[in-house]
Amino acid sequence: MKYLAPDADGLDPAEPLRPRMLVAAPEQILVDAKVAAGLCGVSRSTWLAWDAAGINPRPIRLQGRVLWVVTHLRAWAAAGCPSREQFEQEKHGGSP
Repeated sequence: MKYLAPDADGLDPAEPLRPRMLVAAPEQILVDAKVAAGLCGVSRSTWLAWDAAGINPRPIRLQGRVLWVVTHLRAWAAAGCPSREQFEQEKHGGSP
């Protein structure tokens, strides 16, 4: 009887390969400044400066944390990154 040693990757060459189950991680719906900045390709300090200047979407406050809604970030980017005021007017159908 001949024994086959596992390859360097730990797989036994005599064992048929089976597809592995891939489980998608749940998508976050609320993100902090660091993650929001990363999603938009800027640094955290730039993101916070934009927040102070009213450029990016308005965050929410939840139990002392400042968080951004991911769907708002996507809609804001899709709209061309308008000012917060313009974005909120468009989001609410043009009413102030």
